[in-house]
Amino acid sequence: MKTVMMFPGQGSLKYEHLAASYNLGYEARNFIDYICNVAGEDFKNSFFNNENALSESIFAQQALFVVLMASFINKFENYSDITLAGHSLGEVIAVTASGMVDFKTGFEIVTKRAKLMAEKEYDSFMAAVIGLAEDIVNIVASESYVYPANYNSPKQTVVAGLKEHFDVFKEKILSHGGKIVTLNVKVPSHTPLMIEASEQFYDFLKNIEFKESRFPLFGCEIPDFITPLNVQNRLSMQIIKPVLWKNAINFLIDNGFDNFIETGFSNILSGLFKKIALER
Repeated sequence: MKTVMMFPGQGSLKYEHLAASYNLGYEARNFIDYICNVAGEDFKNSFFNNENALSESIFAQQALFVVLMASFINKFENYSDITLAGHSLGEVIAVTASGMVDFKTGFEIVTKRAKLMAEKEYDSFMAAVIGLAEDIVNIVASESYVYPANYNSPKQTVVAGLKEHFDVFKEKILSHGGKIVTLNVKVPSHTPLMIEASEQFYDFLKNIEFKESRFPLFGCEIPDFITPLNVQNRLSMQIIKPVLWKNAINFLIDNGFDNFIETGFSNILSGLFKKIALER
């Protein structure tokens, strides 16, 4: 059996997951206490006492790091033969799980990425297109000045762009028989609109020393492995390139991986996996 540990993105997190992660066990509690000491009292109070805190984007991304890493440490750190893969922010968090950086540095990487992207907020939208093949979505997006951001499954593609282009895009999608669901995301992630944030993130990452990984990490903006030699470029480019999740899962299946497990408390990636596997 060849196992892939999947790390979901920001949309997977719910407030009840925060307390649940603290109750996973001794090692998870130690990890969370450590990160709370690193991050400070404001973060600690938000994590344990503020159910509205996830509405703040930077905290939400920091919290996902804590929840996913606590889950990984509790259940899977003793695995000797797993490959990691993450969707969007989940891929950035998986860099820490792989062993390329320590916990404190991993938290700092997630925090810096969140802050840089928040500084580049546009009057933008992100939306999931459901029920249409990606080639149709690609054509409509190109005609409407909208960018594909996540290729999640054969009939689910997330797009992003400026709000001024949304109505035309939506009308065309509906005319093709598709369904569109807007997402509660403030920045057009994984599109060229985020080029400045990507460049600044690279400048930050190039000053970090990345170690050899304990677990292989498969990347999704280019379906290939992320290593200490390419991680700075891969993580910075990820901000402006679409997440090729469907392609990544198909590649892993084609290469003999047959056990896909989702870390954390979500089943979003597990659901996408089933859809991808069914339509192969």
